[in-house]
Amino acid sequence: MRCRMQLNRESAQRSRQRRLEYEQAPRRTVDVKEAKISVLRPKISLYGEHVKGLREENAMLLEKIGQLDLQRSANMAEFEVLNQEREMLAAVYMMQQQK
Repeated sequence: MRCRMQLNRESAQRSRQRRLEYEQAPRRTVDVKEAKISVLRPKISLYGEHVKGLREENAMLLEKIGQLDLQRSANMAEFEVLNQEREMLAAVYMMQQQK
């Protein structure tokens, strides 16, 4: 009988231990997740600042592209005017050579 009581006590102790582990498992999971959050939060902040800087740089580059596109359009218009003038002068020169 004594042996049976001892076995029951040991079984109860194991049962209490399993229940304790079962109850503590979610807390350990929460602790691990909170630790990961603590590690990742500064990285997120750093990446946010990096993204902000990239957006500012992108805006400046888009503005510069717009300015260069306007300059290119002006240069092309000037080229067309000069090309027409060259063709006109070439025609005048040819007419003078024929006289």
